[in-house]
Amino acid sequence: MRESGLWHTIRTNLPDVSGAFHMERFENPIGLGTPDINLCYKGIEAWVEIKYLEKFPVKPTTSVKIPHFSNDQRNWLKRRGECSGLAWLFVQTGTEYFLFDWKNAQYIGELVTLDWEHFAKGYWNKRCNWQEWLRIVTKID
Repeated sequence: MRESGLWHTIRTNLPDVSGAFHMERFENPIGLGTPDINLCYKGIEAWVEIKYLEKFPVKPTTSVKIPHFSNDQRNWLKRRGECSGLAWLFVQTGTEYFLFDWKNAQYIGELVTLDWEHFAKGYWNKRCNWQEWLRIVTKID
């Protein structure tokens, strides 16, 4: 699977949520670092950068690097988050899903495999709970 496969998974699962919901994918060559997804749920807007990682490094104490997670993307999340915007990094690796807020996304590339679940605001193995994912991303209780 690639990032496009993860987008397909998100797109096919999130329309099942209840309530007012709108989501679009962005491919923006002009605005460097703009996240892949903009969504609005019950009046709350959020941005999500999505990444697919084939697998973790063999040693669980090795720093995990995400190819194509650029400094522009990292900085965009930080700038939006610092002005109280909702900005996230969502990563699938194998059968695991990790959702990082903008602050913890800054540590990607430094965190070792063992730290990922601890630093993620959402973690799912084998099947993502999309209702929970949306509540976390929009900070709706």
